Amino acid sequence: MNATQVNEVELGQEVVELESGANALIVDTKESFEYAGEIVLDIDAMIKKVETYWKELKRKAHEAHKAITAKESEMLGPLKDKRKTLRSKISVYLTIQEKIRQEEQKKIDAERRQQEAELRQKQEEAAKIAEKNEEPEPVVLETYVPPVIVQPEVLKTTRMNTGTISQKKDITVEVVDISLLLNEIVKGNVPSSIIEIKEAKLKSFIKMQELKELSGCKIDEVIGASFRGRL
Repeated sequence: MNATQVNEVELGQEVVELESGANALIVDTKESFEYAGEIVLDIDAMIKKVETYWKELKRKAHEAHKAITAKESEMLGPLKDKRKTLRSKISVYLTIQEKIRQEEQKKIDAERRQQEAELRQKQEEAAKIAEKNEEPEPVVLETYVPPVIVQPEVLKTTRMNTGTISQKKDITVEVVDISLLLNEIVKGNVPSSIIEIKEAKLKSFIKMQELKELSGCKIDEVIGASFRGRL
């Protein structure tokens, strides 16, 4: 039957009826096993019927979606490329400026620590001289030098007529030796949640190697069934 000749409402009713018949089925005898097998084959046939009904509609919708998406990509492509390029240039500029600011901050902090050290040394020398000459203790000098914070060339948030640009610190990470990283996970220094185990590939490997045991895995043998209806 052609997909356009199938009534969607009637097809939906057939699906509901078949689904209802399968819900209450319990497989615990040879007879119920065979009956369940028949239901599975009926479901397979219904799946093909449903897929046939929607196939042409999906094809037309897919073609329309492809055409619209292609037009959209044609317009968005150059814009996204330029945006990516400019964001990269901005990031490089901000990163360089932050490194310059950090170096300047280190220099100023070192000078401040040197000034504090010199003031403490003068205080100690004055105390020694006073003790040697049996004079009263000298007035305690302030040896704390207030820190100076180097301000960035570009503020954290830049406001413009059309919006704002906000800086956000981030890092880049590249795994250069997976074995060392895995060793850190084993030690508990890194959470195992950063790794995603692809169970399908793991299962394929275990079956190919005919493994019965594998450290960290629980392997159980199960018996399934394949179904093939009469043509």
